[in-house]
Amino acid sequence: MMKYLIIVFLFCLNFVKSQVGDNGYPFLYEKLVSERRITTREEYKNALGEAIPLLQLKQNIKTFGTEGINNQQIIDEVSGLKDEVYVNQNIYGKAVYKEINIANDSNRIEYDGRYYYLYKIKSSDAKALQIYFKKYLLPEDSKLFLYAENGFILGEFNNKNNPDATNKGLEFGTQPIPGNTFYIELSYPINSNNKPSLVTEKIIHSFTDFYGGEYGTAGNCHKNIACVFAVDNKSRNIKSVGLMLYPIYQWGTNTHKYSASCSGNLMNNTAQNGEPYFLTAAHCIGYEAANNNINWSKELITLFNYEALNCTSTGADAPAALSNNSVFGSTLLTQSPATSLDYALILLNGTPADLAKYKICYAGWDNNPNAYSVNPTNAYSVHHPKGDAKKISMVQELNPVMNNVPILQSGLLGYYGVPWPTNLLGTFLQNSWRNGIVEKGSSGSPLFNSSDRLIGSLSTGPNPNYFNCNNTDIYSNKWFTYYSRFSNNYYTLSPWLNPSGINVQSIGPYCPSGAYSIQVGAPAIFDPGGGTQPTNWEDEPIDLNGERVLPANTWGKKMYLRENNGSHNSLQEVDTNFYYYKSVMSANQNTFAISENLYNIYYFNINDFLSKFQLWGIYKIVDCNKIKYIKPAKITIQNPGTVGQIHDCIIDVVGVTNDRVHILIEVWRRNAAFDLYKTYELQSFKIVNNELVFENYKTLFNDQLNFNISKYYDFDSGHLMLSASHNSNSVNKIYSCFYNEQNGTWSMDANPIPNGTSNVFTKIVGDKVFIQPSGQNKIDIYSLVSNSPAFSLKASLSNQFLSAPGTNGGSDPLFVLKKSDDAYNIVYKNTNGIGFYELMQVSLSGNSATSSHITMPADFKYVYGSASNFIMKDNEIIKLTRVGWTSTATTEYGNHYYQNFIKDGGGNWIKDKNFPLKWKDIGAFDNKYIISSDDYYNISAGPKRRMFSIREVDYLAHPYIRYNDNVFYPAAYHRPKKLDNYNFSAGVVVNGREEFRNLAGTNLNMFFYRSFNFGYDFNTTTHDAKTVILDDKTQKLTGYKSVTIHGKYSVVMKPGFSVSATSGIEFTAKAQAPLPADIPECSLTFDDMLNPKTTETPNETLYLKQTIGKFGNKPYYGEIVLNDGNLNQEFIIDRTVKLYPNPTKDILNIDFNGKKFKTLEVYSIDAKKIITKEVLLLNTTEVNLSQYPAGIYMVTLIDSTGKSYPSKIIKK
Repeated sequence: MMKYLIIVFLFCLNFVKSQVGDNGYPFLYEKLVSERRITTREEYKNALGEAIPLLQLKQNIKTFGTEGINNQQIIDEVSGLKDEVYVNQNIYGKAVYKEINIANDSNRIEYDGRYYYLYKIKSSDAKALQIYFKKYLLPEDSKLFLYAENGFILGEFNNKNNPDATNKGLEFGTQPIPGNTFYIELSYPINSNNKPSLVTEKIIHSFTDFYGGEYGTAGNCHKNIACVFAVDNKSRNIKSVGLMLYPIYQWGTNTHKYSASCSGNLMNNTAQNGEPYFLTAAHCIGYEAANNNINWSKELITLFNYEALNCTSTGADAPAALSNNSVFGSTLLTQSPATSLDYALILLNGTPADLAKYKICYAGWDNNPNAYSVNPTNAYSVHHPKGDAKKISMVQELNPVMNNVPILQSGLLGYYGVPWPTNLLGTFLQNSWRNGIVEKGSSGSPLFNSSDRLIGSLSTGPNPNYFNCNNTDIYSNKWFTYYSRFSNNYYTLSPWLNPSGINVQSIGPYCPSGAYSIQVGAPAIFDPGGGTQPTNWEDEPIDLNGERVLPANTWGKKMYLRENNGSHNSLQEVDTNFYYYKSVMSANQNTFAISENLYNIYYFNINDFLSKFQLWGIYKIVDCNKIKYIKPAKITIQNPGTVGQIHDCIIDVVGVTNDRVHILIEVWRRNAAFDLYKTYELQSFKIVNNELVFENYKTLFNDQLNFNISKYYDFDSGHLMLSASHNSNSVNKIYSCFYNEQNGTWSMDANPIPNGTSNVFTKIVGDKVFIQPSGQNKIDIYSLVSNSPAFSLKASLSNQFLSAPGTNGGSDPLFVLKKSDDAYNIVYKNTNGIGFYELMQVSLSGNSATSSHITMPADFKYVYGSASNFIMKDNEIIKLTRVGWTSTATTEYGNHYYQNFIKDGGGNWIKDKNFPLKWKDIGAFDNKYIISSDDYYNISAGPKRRMFSIREVDYLAHPYIRYNDNVFYPAAYHRPKKLDNYNFSAGVVVNGREEFRNLAGTNLNMFFYRSFNFGYDFNTTTHDAKTVILDDKTQKLTGYKSVTIHGKYSVVMKPGFSVSATSGIEFTAKAQAPLPADIPECSLTFDDMLNPKTTETPNETLYLKQTIGKFGNKPYYGEIVLNDGNLNQEFIIDRTVKLYPNPTKDILNIDFNGKKFKTLEVYSIDAKKIITKEVLLLNTTEVNLSQYPAGIYMVTLIDSTGKSYPSKIIKK
């Protein structure tokens, strides 16, 4: 039997008002599923007051069954149903009416201060069970749970779920619980004056396995939505689709025999307020039955986020966090007549705020009759075939017709479909499929056009006996399905979908939880049960963004990555398919790439990725203390080669400047003989107004056999050097490339330098190139030709090193600093004996060169650890060494050591400072900035997380960052959780109050925290926190005590921090020292210490999984396109653009919120244009209305395509 490893809770939205289940835990569950948790002395009292060993509880549970039915019997019944009410219904279960008074005192037990009613419900070989209650009234402190032994738990339900007093139908119901057995646990305190009332109505025996099996219950030709999921409007529409579970009522009856499933979707409306309007097919709800039986709408259960979590999943992973995403009950708003059109609009119960917790979206739509006609092969449908996890099917062809009855013809080899003729006035849309199909249970599902707007709802399809995943296309014809045409139905639906009555043509999807908060599957649910947690001094420390951090790494600005954790491609999170090697910086530039590698895609499903590549992860340093994320751009491979099939693809960032980013694309192709051919191309993007714009490309090598670019070298002054091997590494050459920013083109020197068969070290420094073949005691120095890839030999040195330079771990073997046009310093590793680092000076004169060695201190020369990096300046050399026994970045031991060397008064080099750093790796550096990879950790079920900091090199050893040689890791800031930590108390009581102070000794502040070592966590301490931040992460101070919190320079109290004034507590915040005047006022290193700006815990948009928007968790509003029959012009209402204040007295501020517009126009009420402004280069602007009279004005923004975005404002 399947095991569900995550405990889940149902937020059940019930009736007129939304009601959300609480995150409780069924106390008796563990006693039932694992008797090892019961001690031999534990007892409970039965209804007679007798003490019974708790070990006997399970055998004494009252059991109810559904006698006389089984799966095969129901399947046989369903196959013989001929009544039209059952035709085309996806029946999944049969109802068995069973009245059980759950709160029957004869079945009550007493345990641990509560009364319990515990029942076992069983139904032969059911795949799943549902239960409905005709009476549900729980007093305060009552708790209801339903659970199976496989770990599937629904609840806690309580008085918050009590139905509205006006309710006339069944009062409560659940979604299917997997398996043929589940338990009902109802409890309330023994001292309660109110007894719960809970009476069942019926049990649904499901012969369908909702939660597992090969492709669930649908055919194996379906595609999981995870295969196409990205943060775009298609995925937002995907999140609008729900699975409907409902009873089938026959005319004139108040009971039902069978339950069925359909699909449907939430619909956006022009108010974009989250009203849960849900569109489906009329035949799903039953044309007349739903109007004449109150129970239908009250028994409908709609499930959202029932989605397989990856592209190839069978669906078994879909329900793990599903149960908190259901809505119970609805109201029918309108439906088509029984003989035509086949659509219905219902209003789901529950508030928009509660549905927003599910991170769902509301689909966009288009009422233009021609909306189907543009790129119909990009149209798609999202549905739940046979009640399976959500699927997506792609359209082949699409046209309007007048009929929705499929035409089926038989031939010698089998059946095939025949299309209806096209009719532009048709009430249905006829389509065939190029990928996937639809099945029973897909009915009511939406059809979206290539612009991601709904244009139809599924009505009918061919006979499933012939139209299914196993039926081959014998006659090269297509099977056709039929969607009720939205443009034809819009007039009837418009009172709800267009409450403002504006002349709307289309509207985009609306996501109340934010544009970038959507995900495959349900929102994460925590597990409150199981095991005793260790006693922690504090929670894991977090940074200003809510992400975990070692206190020593709070200096500098933070960045985050999500990296694919494994050797497979992730279609669900496209921009995690990379391997982090290093970051990319160029000398004297303010732009950098957080990861050199952008994509490393294997052959599996590679064609699904080629259209989804983005140039992401580019940052720019602005205003000396900020980093700005540059909006990603689409990457299109211009020349992917032609031989064979694409097998792999690698994309790396190879160079950055202040306004350019250059990437190298490597495409692997294999022919039928599996020979490997490679194509390489360079692409360049220009940074314009915080966006990356494709500029040009150059194919370097095309379909090359036995060829490989093994390495590329630091981009500098427009030059890039490539090391390439020919003939399977038998020949190695160095190629020179040059990018001309004047005309935006790449060129490559036609005369590469041959360099034998070994790798070479190559370093571009200004207009010189230093080339040192690996293992050879020589160096060649070349001069680069200005504005050209050409280069010529300037000078050669042989045997100038004390030995052939040795490799330096993962770092380059040579570090080169230009001191003047003709003088360079080189640090290298001397491999003689035990090995030392040496400093050599090289002087150029004409076409010759000389060298000499400089005496350095022993600490400079000493080789230890796995690698050292050297940052060289005129009068300082910084040595950063990664220790060989590198500890986890969260332990108390250093991972890296900082040493710097300066010259004394006599001109001799001496060691200045020496201290440890808590970095995992060094990402990149130049003479001004350094990027540290502070930590990373694996998550078994998702991408690896990486945390980075960027700070100034000059401030690495700033005196205010360090305390002394014994206090290694002072924090820029600390966000403590518990201010009255018992370790802060010295047992001193003054005036009856125990005193708490966060001091170690007399003047060194300290905070305790839990180091996050995953299995090896330990309690530890940070000292000398410069800024202490008290906010909503800090526990409220209560009790009769005295608490004093010290921060070195400041204690900042943010909203959310509170002290109980009524408990007698005394709280004092103390700064221990004035802020030094010489702390840099504007820097990356100190800014978060000086100006802490806390945010909510980061959502996925903080990790470079996709484009980072400016919306955060704010609602994402769809564009609204208006019809203007006179001007034939598109007008769009865009709620992301902000105009304020409105009304205004004089100055109107406009924030474009990241969007680009060409022109701004202001019109008076009589349609006269009074103001025109060009705004193409602006992110914000002001409009001065002070000289105009009070009244109503229209502000219209026009983009580069001519679309207009009007907004009404009022001048007071």
